[in-house]
Amino acid sequence: MIQLILAGWAILAVGLALLWLHQLRTKDATSVDVAWSAGLAVLAIGYAVLVDADPVRRIFIGGLAALWATRLAHFLLFERVL
Repeated sequence: MIQLILAGWAILAVGLALLWLHQLRTKDATSVDVAWSAGLAVLAIGYAVLVDADPVRRIFIGGLAALWATRLAHFLLFERVL
């Protein structure tokens, strides 16, 4: 389980580090905010699929977390970036 959490964190950290470098050039952090939210949605779905637990609970919790993170990413993208 800890390897799964660390792998998800590492993947998200690399992506966000690249966006942070982009933010340093543009002085605009909104893309980082959108990516953070979208990354949380991806991790929620990934963990729900890969973890060994009750399937109904995994779908419910992973789905709710992904729905919330996707809604936040959508809001940030269309209200702050575009």
